[in-house]
Amino acid sequence: MRRLSIIISLCGLVTACLVGGIAGEPPRPSKHAVLDALMKAEVTDSKRQLVHLSHTCTLMLEGQRFPVIDVREIVPGVPSPRGVNAIVILDERLHVKRAISYVDQRPLYCAGNQLMLYGMLAVDNVGAQGNILTFHDEGQRIDVSFAEVSEWQASSTDQFEW
Repeated sequence: MRRLSIIISLCGLVTACLVGGIAGEPPRPSKHAVLDALMKAEVTDSKRQLVHLSHTCTLMLEGQRFPVIDVREIVPGVPSPRGVNAIVILDERLHVKRAISYVDQRPLYCAGNQLMLYGMLAVDNVGAQGNILTFHDEGQRIDVSFAEVSEWQASSTDQFEW
């Protein structure tokens, strides 16, 4: 009987991890659900060719999770390929909180409420350029700063999400 109880408990734990994620993490949405949310918010356009869509990392702001999505599209039919690229901040319900256009910079990883970038970026082409974006107010306010990559602090939560 004890053996059956252990097997049932183990099955329940595996099921909980598969359905709800480990440590109470919310289930991860499909790429189709994310793309639908981006289309509804007019971040992506069906007339452009989607060439890259990825979940880079998740920001933690005011105790909430905000997935960071990297989107790259190509405008078809122009003599030289022209890209439309964006770093998109979503809330847990997949509502777009902020979309930041970029040319050749790339989001690398998150550390708390900060997003580390490859390259220098000025948010909305206004203000100072930097390679660290610090988010506040559910992503509505962004501070831009610069640090040499060798100075970036590793956080105990810096782990790849699988």
